[in-house]
Amino acid sequence: MTATATYLSLLQWEWFRLRQRVGFWVVVGIAGLFVVGILAVTTLATSQSAVPLGIPPQGYPAAVFQGLSRLGPFFGIVLASFLLGSEFAWGTWRTLIARGERRHWTIHPKLLLGSGILLAVWVVAWCVGAGVGLIAGDESSSAIGDFLFDVPDGWGEAAATCFASLPVAMTYMALGALLCVASRSSAFGVGVGLAVVVAESVAYPLANVIVNGVYGFELHEYTRWTLWGVSNGIVGRDEMNAAWFLPAVLAYLIAFYGLSILIFGKRDVDSGSG
Repeated sequence: MTATATYLSLLQWEWFRLRQRVGFWVVVGIAGLFVVGILAVTTLATSQSAVPLGIPPQGYPAAVFQGLSRLGPFFGIVLASFLLGSEFAWGTWRTLIARGERRHWTIHPKLLLGSGILLAVWVVAWCVGAGVGLIAGDESSSAIGDFLFDVPDGWGEAAATCFASLPVAMTYMALGALLCVASRSSAFGVGVGLAVVVAESVAYPLANVIVNGVYGFELHEYTRWTLWGVSNGIVGRDEMNAAWFLPAVLAYLIAFYGLSILIFGKRDVDSGSG
């Protein structure tokens, strides 16, 4: 069997194992309900507004993006725990490695599968948002024929805006993988990973307000290239162009993945610590 065939076989095996887990589908279902809820609120707000909001069809995928940009880090970390952390909790890493494959061949398919799942979620969410936009948007800008045969004005920008949050989710999945591998614990990876996300979203803005009030300067100028800073920057929450933050996000992504693989290759994997 060639290396490519072996790798594809490992990837299929990982997907077979993952889709048997009820918890995985529960998490995917929560993400789906989250997207549906965003679209329902957007539609309700548009229909009930005394002054028509005139949301064009691209506004609905953009609304989905706003939700996914917040949900992505949480989803990525939990997904990493399903893919890597559970193997430590169950003590099954040794069984996988005993099949005769190199260590990095057992972890790479998991990371690739996780990235593929995130991409699939983003594509489906954007298509659902686009479909709702076509139904609920202004007729002048939502002709079905235009959607099928030509991209309406603004849709390309909306798609880029929506998918800007995808690298963020992948980066936090890589962070979750690093935490799970370093601690050999699924619970530690999820707990610390989610704590980091929450702490970032609370501590950075609060510290900025305090520093601005006491010393009169913006702290975010000095935290712009932290993980939190580049994650906000790439989705457009910074005065700098979002494109400037893509290399930094990719650097964090590569660093987290690289450290995960390096640690996994050097440490004992026999653990059932949870």
